[in-house]
Amino acid sequence: MVWQLTILLQVRGAQSRILRRGLKLCWISQPDGRAACLRGVWRRDWANGWTTETGGGQMRVLLTGATGFLGSHIAAHLVVRGDDVLAIHRPGTRLDRLQKVIGNHLATAKMSEGYDNLEDILAHFKPDAVIHVAAKSRGGESPSELKEYVDANILFPSRLLQAMEAVNVRALVNAGTSWQWGEDGSYRPFNYYAATKQCFEDILPHYCESGLKCATLRLFDIVGPGDDRNRIIDLLIDAGLRGEALKMSPGEQHMYIVDVRDAARAFVHAVDLVTSAEADAHSVYGLRSHEAINLKDLVDQLQQETGLRIDVEFGGRPYRAREIMRPYDGQPLPPGWQPQITLPQTLRDMVHFRQQALLSA
Repeated sequence: MVWQLTILLQVRGAQSRILRRGLKLCWISQPDGRAACLRGVWRRDWANGWTTETGGGQMRVLLTGATGFLGSHIAAHLVVRGDDVLAIHRPGTRLDRLQKVIGNHLATAKMSEGYDNLEDILAHFKPDAVIHVAAKSRGGESPSELKEYVDANILFPSRLLQAMEAVNVRALVNAGTSWQWGEDGSYRPFNYYAATKQCFEDILPHYCESGLKCATLRLFDIVGPGDDRNRIIDLLIDAGLRGEALKMSPGEQHMYIVDVRDAARAFVHAVDLVTSAEADAHSVYGLRSHEAINLKDLVDQLQQETGLRIDVEFGGRPYRAREIMRPYDGQPLPPGWQPQITLPQTLRDMVHFRQQALLSA
């Protein structure tokens, strides 16, 4: 049990409290009881772990997947904007990516194994919106991994929707994937990840009928400095820096590449879209660049922009099963958002980051 002294005050006509635990102070001066911390910290420790550290931002956003590559960038963009962010995570999750942004405007909360504390977390944080980017996106198709896909991509976000409905949180920004669709726009999931993401998307209308406002941003190729997922550009850069040969497919598949910093900005912008009075029940957007580039041209541009020399054997391995040669690009971009960081700039930044990582290794 955490010892806590509560002192009641009157501030500008609203009942306020100062919560004191040790030397940490926080004002709670909203009429509805929501925390509006100035310089202090509001902490409440639950059996499953719950800590808030917020700083009175313009909006309160609950974020899933904040410890991942994209999610950590979204968290940073929200914090810079001045929003209060609560990043929820599973037990045992490493929080390394968040260390630079945890502070006045960002806090973390640990979910219970069965997600039974989600309603409590939402009820106490009272978010204006939820951004859901947590997912299992990589792996095989074994029976055990199928269970992980279903748990992470269907069960968890469905429990999140139930908790949101229970405490009247009505705005959601959801991450989808371009891999849900074939080149002609028909439903043809590339893998279990894409199929389970579509399953969750099919659940959303049930909650939209009850007042939920949702925007789904379908991700294409999100890249940028600091990516540790060993995606194709990272493999190319490492091969060039180390002077190693790399066997690849024939290289005719196309990609819509978006810098992770632009992608994070899109999710933050989407929060404003779903919390506006004009928001539709469920809008679907494509988070993509204006032009696609095929793999061969990408290798050429990477070498041209960075000076790397990359020994690539095109055709040294076959295309993947169900390879998507040109992703379906029929969804509109989020209104009011455009990619700003050019592909050449992204490639230069990625090479610089990898060079620094190799030097410090």
